[in-house]
Amino acid sequence: MRKLAKAVLVLLSLYVVVMGGSGLLIRSMLSGGVGEGLRRKAQALLPVEVTIQGGDFDIPEWFYFRPAISFDSLRIANPPGYGDQPMLQADRVAARAKLAELFGGHVAIESIDIERPRLSVETAENGKTNVQALLDALSKAPAEAQEPADSNAATGFRVASFVLRNGEIRYTAPDSSRWSCGI
Repeated sequence: MRKLAKAVLVLLSLYVVVMGGSGLLIRSMLSGGVGEGLRRKAQALLPVEVTIQGGDFDIPEWFYFRPAISFDSLRIANPPGYGDQPMLQADRVAARAKLAELFGGHVAIESIDIERPRLSVETAENGKTNVQALLDALSKAPAEAQEPADSNAATGFRVASFVLRNGEIRYTAPDSSRWSCGI
């Protein structure tokens, strides 16, 4: 019985060292430019300026094999021809993935939590909103920016939970009238 307890203790210690060490390594990689890499990818897809600040890897979630990352600030600018204020801002964005499915070629997100999202919808004189202008620009983006270079790349994408906390939607009409609602 004592040998079994000793073996369990050794295995548990090994687990803590491996998971803690790899979690710290992943956290240092994230702070060392992975956030910037994600921003560049988003910037390549969107025809407007994208700003992501901060970045963290959740080590306690990693011990449960649920990789989770968060960013302190997200900002997506308005398309040309609309106001100077950002179209979308959020104070914090966090996502947790299912590790097993990442190895299977699918992106399975357990949850995406967005804190204090603020969406500013503006309608131009031509009747088109800034959201529609951005979607139109996305649909006209070059094919190489939208499709993965590797034909074997992951094609499945699923989100199990999407949470918005303390958000606000602001709408501005061409006549400068405004309204807003909380979500």
